Amino acid sequence: MEKGHSIRPDDCKTRWNVDSLHAHFERWLLNLEKHYDARLAEMKEATATALVAVEKQTNAAFAANKESVLKTEEGQKAYNAQHNDLTRKMEAQAARFVDRERLEEYEKRFDAKLETVKADIGRLQEGSAAGTGRRDQQQETRQTVQWGLGQVIATIGVLTAILVALIELLRNKP
Repeated sequence: MEKGHSIRPDDCKTRWNVDSLHAHFERWLLNLEKHYDARLAEMKEATATALVAVEKQTNAAFAANKESVLKTEEGQKAYNAQHNDLTRKMEAQAARFVDRERLEEYEKRFDAKLETVKADIGRLQEGSAAGTGRRDQQQETRQTVQWGLGQVIATIGVLTAILVALIELLRNKP
């Protein structure tokens, strides 16, 4: 409405009276009611549309969340399988290691065999120095000593190989 104009209807050329004011306010209220009813209908329609969109969005979010949970579980299963394989491999590798106690046991056995061989060599040397050795006995003694030394050398070689393998395994341990 422009400034200086009346809000009276155009058909009302006379002055305001109670009936004309009553009719004017009734029309005004009806227009307001139509306007607000239309606005309320628009708001209801917009709200319904928004609720449908929110419902679709919520469903999509739940579906995406469910899918991500499934993918995460699959990934965790794959990780667990790899980790379990690695654990089994490491346990098998640890079972093959020679621990300190077993190594000390091997050393004691080796030392005992070495002492036995030394004692045999000493007895053989005493027998040979006493002049009791016949040629056959000397030859047999030599063969025994050589065989014993061969055993000692072979045992030393085996123990050296075991020690080298242990050192390499410990050095390459992850």
